[in-house]
Amino acid sequence: MKRTKLLFTMLIALILFSACAPKPIHIHSLNGWKIVYNDNDKLRELCGIWAIGCADWNTKTIYCTEWDFETCGHEMHHITNGRHSDWKF
Repeated sequence: MKRTKLLFTMLIALILFSACAPKPIHIHSLNGWKIVYNDNDKLRELCGIWAIGCADWNTKTIYCTEWDFETCGHEMHHITNGRHSDWKF
């Protein structure tokens, strides 16, 4: 009985904790780059600043919101044509 209670408690905890972690809406790959669509709050957290999109050259990942074609296109432009001259990373 104690073992069943423990397993049940662990199962409930696992379900609750897995629901807490924000997950990306979609993830795609394109020419060795990963494109991750997120909501605005998660996007700001990932980019480190208020942003509508960003590209991480170290992990080869583009972050943008799902239906913002202009921003995603802008970031894709950078992965094909290079970084901004004022970028410090």
